[in-house]
Amino acid sequence: MRWTLISDAGDAPAPRYGHSVVSLEARDDWAAEVVVLYGGTTKNASDKKVVYGDVAVFDVGREKWWKPEIKSNASPVARAFHSAVAIGSKMYMFGGHIAMLDQGGTHEKGTTVRAYFNDIWYLNLDTWEWREVAVDEDLRPPPRDLSQMTHIGGNRLLIFGGRGESGKALNDLWSFDILRKKWTHMQAVGPTPGVRMKHALAYVQGRVLLYGGETSSGSFYDDLWQLRVEMDRWQWRVIKTRPKPPGRSGHAVAGCGTYLLCFGGHVSASGFSGVFSRTHHYSSDLWLLDLTTGRWIKLKPQDEATPGERVCPTLLKVGASRLMLFGGRDKMNVFSDTWWLEMDPGDSQPPSPSARSISSFASGMLPTHASGVPRPRSQSNLMGEQATGFWASMVPNLYGSTPSAPPESEKSWEGSHGRIPRYKSSDSLRLDSETGATPIGAGSAQLQDLMSQFDLDIKRAPQDVTGTSPFCDAEIDSALATIGRPISIDNDGNPPESPDIFSQCVKAGRRILSRMPVSEFPVGNLWLLMSDYRRLASNYDVLKAWREGSPGDCLGRFVHMKHEEVRLRDVPVILGEYKRLLEIEL
Repeated sequence: MRWTLISDAGDAPAPRYGHSVVSLEARDDWAAEVVVLYGGTTKNASDKKVVYGDVAVFDVGREKWWKPEIKSNASPVARAFHSAVAIGSKMYMFGGHIAMLDQGGTHEKGTTVRAYFNDIWYLNLDTWEWREVAVDEDLRPPPRDLSQMTHIGGNRLLIFGGRGESGKALNDLWSFDILRKKWTHMQAVGPTPGVRMKHALAYVQGRVLLYGGETSSGSFYDDLWQLRVEMDRWQWRVIKTRPKPPGRSGHAVAGCGTYLLCFGGHVSASGFSGVFSRTHHYSSDLWLLDLTTGRWIKLKPQDEATPGERVCPTLLKVGASRLMLFGGRDKMNVFSDTWWLEMDPGDSQPPSPSARSISSFASGMLPTHASGVPRPRSQSNLMGEQATGFWASMVPNLYGSTPSAPPESEKSWEGSHGRIPRYKSSDSLRLDSETGATPIGAGSAQLQDLMSQFDLDIKRAPQDVTGTSPFCDAEIDSALATIGRPISIDNDGNPPESPDIFSQCVKAGRRILSRMPVSEFPVGNLWLLMSDYRRLASNYDVLKAWREGSPGDCLGRFVHMKHEEVRLRDVPVILGEYKRLLEIEL
C-alpha cells in the first residue's frame, strides 16, 4: 500500500473541503474513466468563507483535471457539505448549505447565516446539463447538510442523518426511487444509531455500513453499524470490533473489494473514545476494516510522502485497486492536492471461483504459507501490522525460529497449555515428538472408531479419504485463537485478565467461525472448519445418534472428507452440524 502525490494535475480545482466526488466509467463515450467533483467551501484572503458551485473533471488515464462547459440555464445554488452519487451517466446531488449574510431577518443584519437545502438535482454527464428532480414538497427529507447518501443498487438512493436547520444532529433514514421520483421515510426496527453528522456511509459488498460521526454537542462516535433488510424490514445492527479506531468525524471512507478504508477526520484527543470525548485533533490515520473478519487494522503506508492531517477530504475508489484522495483542511490550511492510494490488486479483489479450484483459494481471514498451510495472523506482517509482546511469544511460529519464552507474568498460561509445539525451521509441518500432541488423521484411534461405526473399512478406503487431517490440535487451536483474538482483547490491545487466556480466544474463534454467513464464508478457511469439526465429532457418540434418530438428524457425516473434497453445497450443512456440535461441547 502506497501513497503517491500527483504533482502536475492540470487545471486542478481551487482548495476546498465539504465538496463531493463521484467516479464514472466512461470508456465507451470518452475512452476514459473520470472523476467528477462538485461544490465545497474554502476561506479567502480576508478569512471569509467562499462556497463553490463549479464542476471539475479528473481524467484518470491522463491524471489531469479539466473544467467542462455547463450548458444548462438552470443549475443548483452553490453549496457545501452536500452528498452525491453516480448512477449510469448521471450524478445525483442532495442537500448541503450555503453561508450568506442575513438581510435583517431573524438575525442582526450582516450576520452570516446558513441556508439549508433538501432539493435533489442530477447532472447529465453526456450533455453537461443540470436538471432538478421534481418531488412532492410534503414527502421529502427536511433540509440538511453534513448527511451522507449512497447508492444501494437498482434505482434506489439512501441518506442518513446530518444537521438540520435547527443546528441539531439527525438520525432519520430516507430512501429515494429515481424512477418514481419519490422519497420514502424508512422506519427501521430495533436499535438505531444515535443522532449524528459528519459521519461516513458506504455500500460495500452488498451491505450498508455506517461509521463514526459527531453529536450536536461535538462528541465523537467510534461505532460501526450495518443496515440489513430482513423479511422486508429494515434493521440496524451494531458491529462490535476490538481493537477499533478512536472516535472521529469528518473522515473519508471508501470500499475496495472486501475492505473498507478510512482516512483522516477530527479524532478524539483524550484517552476516551466514543461519545465521552469533547476534545479533538486533526488526523492523517489510515485504517482498514477487513469485512471477512470484522477486524480494523491501522495501516502504515510504505512511503514517507503521505497526505497531511486533515478533515472533510474525499476518498473514492477508482478502478480495481486504487483510491483517490482530494482536498480537505487542517487548522490553518485548505488543500487542493490530489493523491493516489495504491493497493495490491490481490488484496482488493476476492479470488474468482471460475479461475481456481476449491483447494487453491486464499482466505482473507488467515494468511497462508507457500505450502498452503495457514500462517497464524499474529506472526505475519499484515499491511504494516507486526505482532509483538504477548501474542508474538504465545502463538507458535510454524515457519521460523522457536518462539521466545513468555514473560514471567504469563508463565502460568504456558503451564496449562504445555502441549503447544515449539517448531524448528527444519520440521515446520511435522509434529514435535516432545509435545505429545496427536493429530486427528488416518492413524487416530478416535477417527478409526468413528469410521468403523459408519462401516467404513480403513484398509479398503481410498488414500484421499483416510489421510483427512495433517494438522495437530495445537495448530488448530492457534488458528482459532488468532481469529478469536480481536474480540478477546481490550481497547489497548491487551489480552483479557484471565488465567486461561488462550482457551478464551479459542472459544471466541469458534463462535466467529460458526456464525459466518454461508454466502460470505472464506473458502480458504475450510481446512480449519473441517479440522475442528472432526475433533468435535470424535467426542460425539455418532453410532448412538444414528441408531436412535433419523440419518438426516445425525452429526459427523463429513468426518471422512478432506477440506479439498468439500463441495460448496455441503458447506451450509457442515456449518449447521458444527454449530450443533459446539452446543453439545458446551
